[in-house]
Amino acid sequence: MLQNRKESITIIIFILLLVLSRIIVEIPNFTPTVALIMFASVLLKDKLSFIVCVIFSQIISDAYLGFYDGMLFTYLAYLIIGFTTSGFVKELKFSKILFMAVVSPVLFFLITNFGVWYSMDLYQPSFEGLTHSYVAGIPFLKMTMTATILYSVTIYVIYKYIIHMPESIFKSSKK
Repeated sequence: MLQNRKESITIIIFILLLVLSRIIVEIPNFTPTVALIMFASVLLKDKLSFIVCVIFSQIISDAYLGFYDGMLFTYLAYLIIGFTTSGFVKELKFSKILFMAVVSPVLFFLITNFGVWYSMDLYQPSFEGLTHSYVAGIPFLKMTMTATILYSVTIYVIYKYIIHMPESIFKSSKK
């Protein structure tokens, strides 16, 4: 599962960031969680490591925040987002990241709102109840999408242009 020390450190960093992204929230649903899931799925080549990272980080943060009826749908949404992202983004290209930053919150919205409707007694167990669940979730979708786009662009820029900045930028231009 853990191929080397670098991957182990990467997994630990993602787990810490994912836990913190759910615990430290000033604006509801405006977190880097979905963006972090996207990048973890691309950067962690071993898919079992990705799964462990996501599940472990969610269990830790839910132990702190409190467990709830629909949490399995949340975990499932994160895993589907990760596998969709890693299937679509074979190498980090801005256009693909931006595309997934729009698609991922929609996937999260569809799966988790279905989970709320299915596992909680907030809505009637009918198509109308499901529709009400989706309508009630629209403000959360807007915040999640805005946050995911913003954080995905930020993480992309940091990763691509700071962490993996070409050496030629640092070399002196003296002749």
